[in-house]
Amino acid sequence: MMAQILNCVDNVSQFKFFGITVMLDILKGADSEKIRRYRLYHIPQYGKLKDVDRRKLYSLIEWMIKKGYLLQTKGQYPVLHPTDKGKKFEECMTEGGAEL
Repeated sequence: MMAQILNCVDNVSQFKFFGITVMLDILKGADSEKIRRYRLYHIPQYGKLKDVDRRKLYSLIEWMIKKGYLLQTKGQYPVLHPTDKGKKFEECMTEGGAEL
């Protein structure tokens, strides 16, 4: 699940930056105005986590921000950015899960 989130942020950030809500909409396969306007339904992760509870995904994204896998900007419209740690996620894995 973390890999799907990280890949989604990385793919989207190659042309535009969005916040948590839009990332959740992409992962859940939502049909929103921003998804249509920016054609985000073409992102490979679109709808990949549709069966996961939205609150659970939100909590996981917040955890990933706290642990440095994602960066969330400050300000009126915070957006997500991939971090070097997030881009090297698979290298940071241990048998028990992500290194903390």
